[in-house]
Amino acid sequence: MQYFSLLDSYNRKIHSLRLSVTDRCNLRCKYCFTEEPVFMPEDTLLSYNELLTLLHICSELSIHKVRITGGEPFVRHGLLSFLRTIKEELPHIDLRITTNGILLERHLQELYDIGIRHLNISLDSFNPTTFKQITKRDLFSTVYRAICKSIEYGFIVKINVVAMKGVNDSELDDFIDFAKVNPVCIRFIEYMPIGFTTALDASILWSTDDILSEIQKRVTLEPQISTNDSGPARVYTIQGGKGSIGVISPLSNHFCDTCDRLRITADGTVKTCLYSTEDISLRDALHSSQPKEHIQHILRNAIATKPRGIELFEQRNGNVLAGRTMNAIGG
Repeated sequence: MQYFSLLDSYNRKIHSLRLSVTDRCNLRCKYCFTEEPVFMPEDTLLSYNELLTLLHICSELSIHKVRITGGEPFVRHGLLSFLRTIKEELPHIDLRITTNGILLERHLQELYDIGIRHLNISLDSFNPTTFKQITKRDLFSTVYRAICKSIEYGFIVKINVVAMKGVNDSELDDFIDFAKVNPVCIRFIEYMPIGFTTALDASILWSTDDILSEIQKRVTLEPQISTNDSGPARVYTIQGGKGSIGVISPLSNHFCDTCDRLRITADGTVKTCLYSTEDISLRDALHSSQPKEHIQHILRNAIATKPRGIELFEQRNGNVLAGRTMNAIGG
């Protein structure tokens, strides 16, 4: 089999894919959803066979790291069978999952048996009341238990925290303490103004520089050498602790120059950047069983125009970006 590389106009090699299997979710986090969310019609979603075809094509384009996302991926029926098929047909792919943890615990054994080892689990608060305020659901204990069980199973766990001033900035000690006693990476992600109702609110923005400054008052951090596993995060080990701290700063200290990722939504739309409003559809080509060369051509053209997101953000002066809510993009 011949492999080709995806290279954009900034000479960035694209090796990573975030593949959304659904825009539906069992939480209603305020940074993802509008007050009255409208979901994609079921018949517009790519089938698992079409998603698998797409993964084979992406694999030939040297994409070797695939993260399955949603919405919440576990709400789509048949997900575990799909994951198993990916591992059987494309065993070289580094397959990972991003989840909110609500349905995770019941699937941990099967995920481990399939061969998946990396889980990103969203948890914005250790306070059940704050968790409910953010997610509109009283399910903190379910997520917390799933995280603890994932650690017990031996998964490599990253906990994604959307950092918000006035919302969860008072919980820094709780997150640090959890990372000190557990082999996890707590990753603080700057709030991003994505979608129709999340234009930039400076009162919420909690910069990663400020977060690191506060953390360093409490513990000693040692920078880790950046690896492929780090993704966009700057990661620090905690001296004397089992875990680590990561920060992802799409606004204050952007990582556009090293971005190696591509996103494809559940309805087959290519998103080359979270801040881009350009949608490039693969659905018709997949529905009509077009030759793989045709789909590769679409992907290559999309990548060729991949922007530097920070420039898009600055051009729009903090106004609505992306044209879709975060749950529909795939995070």
